[in-house]
Amino acid sequence: MGYSRVAPGSHKEDGCLPALHVEGLQMRKISIRLTDQHYEMLEALVTVGEYASVSEAIRDAIRKLLAEKVEVIERSQRMNSFV
Repeated sequence: MGYSRVAPGSHKEDGCLPALHVEGLQMRKISIRLTDQHYEMLEALVTVGEYASVSEAIRDAIRKLLAEKVEVIERSQRMNSFV
């Protein structure tokens, strides 16, 4: 898996670090806080081979959340198109 930095200034000035390209996908590095218990549970999933890394487990959880909330996101986007 190859990582490469995106050119400086090519991301929003929102406090996040510059994005990375991973296998053709642009990815942004962010920082989150987790409880020790949540982090240990994620590490356990990595240890048993469910995920390659804690980051991948978190990305999978986010993908599932967004798939579940797609109607809310679409409704919000439609409402914003009228503004």
